[in-house]
Amino acid sequence: MKVAVNVQTKKIVDLLPDNATANTPFLINNGYIMLDIENPISSHIENEDGTISITFRDLTNAELLPYTLKDINKEYEDAVINLAIDTPDSEKQTWLKQESEARAYLSDNTALTPLINAMCETRKCTKEYIVNKIIEKADAYTVAIGRLTGLRQAKEKEILGANKWQQY
Repeated sequence: MKVAVNVQTKKIVDLLPDNATANTPFLINNGYIMLDIENPISSHIENEDGTISITFRDLTNAELLPYTLKDINKEYEDAVINLAIDTPDSEKQTWLKQESEARAYLSDNTALTPLINAMCETRKCTKEYIVNKIIEKADAYTVAIGRLTGLRQAKEKEILGANKWQQY
């Protein structure tokens, strides 16, 4: 049965029609998610006026698991995006090339570095300066991604338990 769940409290707040989707305005506008679960009602009472009062049961961790994992992954993706939020996507697309040329240059100062050469000419600075900045920023970004990845994996391990992680 489809139910609306309050994202903050992780409690069932309403039953949904069979044709409801996760994009239903009712869900989006109220900060709810949709879950498909069995037997969401713990009790129902018919009132004197003919209306029915429903009490919903608590959700189990297993029922919340898919949402919780999705939430952890979204939090991770948002944090990764925020690392370079002020950098245009087209520049980000050059990062691997910049790093590749910079590391090649550090190994052999006769290596071809057309991207870095163009950057140096335009910025009017030395190749050594640009190469060192590229390496410094690439290494810092790698460490930041590593920390965020470790945090995401720790949260996932906490939720799933150690069994899933024994193979890694």
